[in-house]
Amino acid sequence: MLVLAALGLGVVLVQNATTAPGKALVTPSQPVPAGLAHGRSLGKTTAPVKLDEWEDFQCPYCDEYTLNVEPHLVSQYVTNGQLEITYHDFSFIGAESVSAAVAARCAGDQGQFWAYMEYLFSNQGSENGGTFNQTFFDRVADQLGLNRATFDTCLSDPSKSSAVQAETNQGQQLGIKGTPTFFLDGKQYSGGLDLSSISAAIDTALQSAPPSASPATSSTAPAPSTSPGASQRAVPSAS
Repeated sequence: MLVLAALGLGVVLVQNATTAPGKALVTPSQPVPAGLAHGRSLGKTTAPVKLDEWEDFQCPYCDEYTLNVEPHLVSQYVTNGQLEITYHDFSFIGAESVSAAVAARCAGDQGQFWAYMEYLFSNQGSENGGTFNQTFFDRVADQLGLNRATFDTCLSDPSKSSAVQAETNQGQQLGIKGTPTFFLDGKQYSGGLDLSSISAAIDTALQSAPPSASPATSSTAPAPSTSPGASQRAVPSAS
């Protein structure tokens, strides 16, 4: 119930906030390679292994994974057609989580979901601390060259926040208790959030794939500069 109450507050509270004057946007250090994105998925639809990510844009562990681990998964597995990654909203931390998810979906309507997502995580602030607001969303939209009028109209479309809530509800029905949560080929992944653990799980999945999609060795894969802690941002218990 606590999650739904937070979602119900919606976008309006956040849009009334303002960003700190003069605060520069942090540009993603490892942008998604061109040509891989389609909607909220990354990679070929024919990829033999599917990774579904359930995240909250305010989750610090999601931030660490997205910035430090995911780029290596993209270079190791997505670019060569072995893995398709799909993002799902599990927006439970608060109103800014919903607003950020709406903004990313609106950017996605203009073909820029993944680029916008990278900006959200690269500029993540304290939870519900006012970072994710109308001014911030518009600055990122301008940075990516989105049609601002279309984007702003989309931000106020109630169907977008409803879609975020519906997907979060779907995650709850799947038994998700925190973020990030991963499903590898439809089965919930319970290993570590570091590159070596996730890569090992993907390699195992690839071994069961058709011979034409056999895994390339990952023994020489670069290590991420930092590794996420073996934890999640957990859904708070209702009292």
